[in-house]
Amino acid sequence: MTLQEKFDSIIDCIERLVYAGESDIPQALARESGFNLRLLGDAFQFIADMTLIKYIRQRRLVRALSNRMEFDLPVEEVVSDAGFSDAAAFSKACKNEFDLTPIQITEDVLKKYVPLSFAM
Repeated sequence: MTLQEKFDSIIDCIERLVYAGESDIPQALARESGFNLRLLGDAFQFIADMTLIKYIRQRRLVRALSNRMEFDLPVEEVVSDAGFSDAAAFSKACKNEFDLTPIQITEDVLKKYVPLSFAM
């Protein structure tokens, strides 16, 4: 398996775990990929120029916000989907990631945040 195929497989696994609502994605990812969590994080940082944790948080936010828009849900109902305990923490994470509050985020904003793919 090439490096590109391995990376794409890890991204696919992250997407699947995010959409399944897995609570401890890094551990599940390490278990499923067979990689040591530290090695996996270091390799991800090197290839993606982003930490694994930041990427997972971003994907969780995108999923929760997409669900909010698709099903016309209030922010409070999608907070737990993103792994946050309350709306204030969720809102702060949105502000940090997108520079917008959850209410300000549109489908056009989320379209910019597609899953990563291997690009070297």
